[in-house]
Amino acid sequence: MKKILLYTLLSVSSIHMYAQRIFVTENQFAADYKVYVTDSRFEADWTIFKTDNQFEADDNRGRWFITNNRFSADYKVYFTTNKFAADKIVYFTGNKFSVYMGY
Repeated sequence: MKKILLYTLLSVSSIHMYAQRIFVTENQFAADYKVYVTDSRFEADWTIFKTDNQFEADDNRGRWFITNNRFSADYKVYFTTNKFAADKIVYFTGNKFSVYMGY
């Protein structure tokens, strides 16, 4: 029983710790989100900061760490050039404190 409880606790804490690891896929049907990138912050559903530090990408705060390993990613994203086919419109910001992920 202790092993099951420990395993559950560790798996939940590791999911929470790395909540914004993103894998970019070329297959739109394998993606969790189809994303269109815009140049206008006011048009965007999400304002995202791309980081090179995987430990900075946490808690669904809009800080994305792009990973090459699809199995360690929390979300699979497909970038589309058609705004109307996208699930979310994203604006990439250079300021990690001005992120917004409105659902």
